[in-house]
Amino acid sequence: MPEAVNDNTKIPYDLSVEVPVFDINTDVSDIIQKVLKFGAVIVNKNDKFFGIVDKKSIKRVELNIPKNETLERFVVKVPKINSRNDVGLVATYFYRNHVIALPYENEGKIDHILDRKTFFKILLSLQDLKNADIKKIMSSPLTLIDSDSNLSKLKETLDNNNIDTVGVLYNSKFYGIITTDTVLENIVTKERSPGIEDEKYSPSNIIIKDYTNTNPITISEDKPLYEAVDLMVVHDNSPIVVTKENEPDEPVGLITSTDILEYITSVNKHSTARVFVSGLDKSSYIYEDEIKEDIKNFLCKINKITDIGVDYISVSIKKIKTSQYNVRFRLITDKYGAIQVNYSDYLLDRTIEEGIKKLDTIVMKYKSREE
Repeated sequence: MPEAVNDNTKIPYDLSVEVPVFDINTDVSDIIQKVLKFGAVIVNKNDKFFGIVDKKSIKRVELNIPKNETLERFVVKVPKINSRNDVGLVATYFYRNHVIALPYENEGKIDHILDRKTFFKILLSLQDLKNADIKKIMSSPLTLIDSDSNLSKLKETLDNNNIDTVGVLYNSKFYGIITTDTVLENIVTKERSPGIEDEKYSPSNIIIKDYTNTNPITISEDKPLYEAVDLMVVHDNSPIVVTKENEPDEPVGLITSTDILEYITSVNKHSTARVFVSGLDKSSYIYEDEIKEDIKNFLCKINKITDIGVDYISVSIKKIKTSQYNVRFRLITDKYGAIQVNYSDYLLDRTIEEGIKKLDTIVMKYKSREE
C-alpha cells in the first residue's frame, strides 16, 4: 500500500491569495480575463458566498463566449477551507470537485483562494512523496490526435476521453501536446472577438498544429513522483509527458495535477475505502453509494481470481453537452500500474455498468497473457 502523506499539516491563511468577488448576475464575458489572471474568482449571490468560477468552469463554453450570459451557469459550488483544515482533506476537496482553486474563509469573510500550485508547494515541503512511483500513477497510454485535426475534432477527443490534454502526431511521430488551456487562452478569448467573422474562425476551420506545444515538459518513467510535482510547481501545473526510461523521445504516458491529487486522496487519513468518485453534480450525487457498491463488487471479483495487487480505483464523471455522461475509470495496481478505460452513454447507470465490463475485460487479458 502506498505510504501516506503527513496530512496533519494545516493550511495557513497567509498562503491564500485575494481575488475579485463578483455578483452572480455579472456577464461571464466580463470576468474571463480575471479568471485567466487569478485562476478563479469568488461569486456571491445576495451578498453571500455562492461558489467560484475557475478555468475549468470556463472550459464548459462551447468554443465561443456566450453573449450576455450571467455567471450562474458557470459557478461551481465547492467546500470552503480554513486554517483548521489539513492537507489530506484539502487534497480530497480539490480532487472530488475538479477545481483548480478552493475558497478560503477567514473570520467569516471569503475573498481569498488557495490554488493548486500553492497546494503542491506545500506537498513538496512535507517531503512525503519520495517513495511514490510515477509509472504506477501516470495515465497511460497517452491519447493521441493528428496535427492536421481541427478544433472540433480536438474537443470531441477531449470530451470522449474525459481528459484535458492530448498528444499530437505529425507525420506519425510525436510532435507535442495540446490542452484545453491552449484552446481557451489562444483561440476562444483572443481570436473569437466581436470584430471577427464566425465563419473564418469556426471550430472546423482551426487546425491544431499551430497551437501545439512542441516542447512539453517531460520526465522519465523511473523518476520519483516528487520530481514531477516540482516540475508542475515550476511550470504552473502544466501536464507532464512521461517518457520511456533511457528513451526521452518515446512518450509512454502523461501525469497531471489531477493524477497527483487522486494519489494523495487515496493515501490520506480521510480515506476509508479504495474507491474514489469525482465529478458528481446535483443530479447524479444521489447515485454515489450505488456506484461505489458496483465498483466494490468488481474489486471483490478480480481479487478472487487475480493477484494484481489493487491499490485503489477512481471513477471520474463528466457530462458532455449536459446530456451525455463520460466516465473514466483508473485502476491502480501493483503489477500493471494504472489501467484506464473510458465509456460514454446517456444513462449514468449504463455508463458505469459498461465501463466496468471494459475494465474487467482488460484485467482478464493481462491475466491470460501470464498463463
